[in-house]
Amino acid sequence: MERRIWTTRLVVIMGTMLLLVSVLSAAVRSAARPTMPSMPSALPALPAMPTLHALPSLPSLPSLPSLPSLPNFAALPGQRVPLQQMPAQQVAAQHPAVFGDDFAADPLGANPPAGWTVADGRWDGVVDDGRRALRHSRGAYGHMVTGSAAWTDYSVGAAIRPTALASGFAGVIARYQDRADYYACGFYFGAVRLWVVKGGTMAVLGSREAPVDTTRFHDVRLVVDGDRLACVVDGSYLLTAVDGSFRSGRIGLVAAAGEAAEFADVRVVG
Repeated sequence: MERRIWTTRLVVIMGTMLLLVSVLSAAVRSAARPTMPSMPSALPALPAMPTLHALPSLPSLPSLPSLPSLPNFAALPGQRVPLQQMPAQQVAAQHPAVFGDDFAADPLGANPPAGWTVADGRWDGVVDDGRRALRHSRGAYGHMVTGSAAWTDYSVGAAIRPTALASGFAGVIARYQDRADYYACGFYFGAVRLWVVKGGTMAVLGSREAPVDTTRFHDVRLVVDGDRLACVVDGSYLLTAVDGSFRSGRIGLVAAAGEAAEFADVRVVG
């Protein structure tokens, strides 16, 4: 009995010693572990960002000038275009001059004037009836031409004084190929006409009755722009049409056999 008691005491003592050893080892390990530094209570303030100044304002762009209004040529090929009213002076102001001849540099009687070619007919040459002019002679249907066959879109005009409205015609020519192929605009048997000559056959593209004073010169202008054509007399668009027969060509003057018309101040703008 006494031996059992001592055995029990011995077990208790050994267990107590093991517990003390474990506690001491834990304390030693805790003492050996390094202490972590404490974090600062607040992070340092970031430096202030520099103040950005406003960018300088860009200069304002100048306003573009308004484009000049153009005549309304909107029409399908072969159809007549509505009548337009636009001063011929405005047409000339919109394009630089590319050719002009007032015959002032030619001596009286020059036939043909410098730079011109008589395609056919009879001409009296340069005359002076108060202003220098080129006169057609009665007796033969005639063409007088100049310029470049490479000219495409332009306006050709001249001051024309007709003499025999009831039995003849006189006008300006555009896109002249030869005496059988061209466009023309002018006074034609008592009316203003726009016509085409193709293969020697004349076809009227537009006609309008208009009183014409045969004692003075009238401004006659033919505008060709692509397949759009316009006949301008004394500053008004009287006739317009669409035709694609010719795309380029020289300029000229035309008069009937019975017409002794005079032509002055020939000019081309393009």
